Amino acid sequence: MGQFYVVKLPLERTHTWSLISTFGMNELFGISRKFNGGKSLSLTGGVIINSLTDAYISQNQQSLTATLRWSAGIYYDVNNSLLTSLIVTGADHNRLRLNVYPGLLKIGSFSPGIYVDNTGVWSMGMSIRYCPVGAAVGSEKGSW
Repeated sequence: MGQFYVVKLPLERTHTWSLISTFGMNELFGISRKFNGGKSLSLTGGVIINSLTDAYISQNQQSLTATLRWSAGIYYDVNNSLLTSLIVTGADHNRLRLNVYPGLLKIGSFSPGIYVDNTGVWSMGMSIRYCPVGAAVGSEKGSW
């Protein structure tokens, strides 16, 4: 769980192309392209913190240093409402996360959200609109 933020900066008056930055667990920068109907596709690349290690300064102070790894993301939104995202990293944890938010997949009037992630073990889950609780299953290390 974490907090994530997105900033888009239009590159021209029609807002067809924008610079995008996402930050929180990953620090990603890239480009976003708006299509008809307010649909946008964004591609990003950057870094994720892989680990923190002690950086000895003195006996009275503790400091940590970060080891970084590559990270990349792709996002699809409509009118700046995120509908799906895929993040892939070279980290030992948070290797892959796919989120499909309610509103993209529809089965009649039912529109679930789903996620799949790999943090060293696999998990997947489902959520529904207007409900703060979802269901998930996962694997133990080395199995599914």
